[in-house]
Amino acid sequence: MSNPDIAKQIEQILQKSFYVTLGATSSLLEVVQDSAKLAALLRDWQQELERLTQQLVDKGVITEVEARNFVDRFISRNWSGASSSPAPNSPGTVTTVDTTVVPNNDPQDIQQLADLTKQLADLRAELERLRQ
Repeated sequence: MSNPDIAKQIEQILQKSFYVTLGATSSLLEVVQDSAKLAALLRDWQQELERLTQQLVDKGVITEVEARNFVDRFISRNWSGASSSPAPNSPGTVTTVDTTVVPNNDPQDIQQLADLTKQLADLRAELERLRQ
């Protein structure tokens, strides 16, 4: 990339920054001067936050179901002597299973399970943060 290209990109970034600042200032003045606009803006932000929260909840439910199915398949594939029925796919359902545990020391399976557990914990933490 040549110097004129870099200079042009910097100029475009600075111009865009100027317009963003000008637009934000204009919007702020409109909101300060008109309480109805402020209420509408706050309502829009709340609706956007609720929409984003619902998306994360939906993703969390899907991830929980996928993780549960993975663990069920993992257990049925790797541990002999297990007598269990597949867990239902509905969130919030708890199934108790009688099993004879045979340890699986495959590092790849252990790492995969640890990764899924961390993803689930991260999603729960993000959901909790968004609820506050």
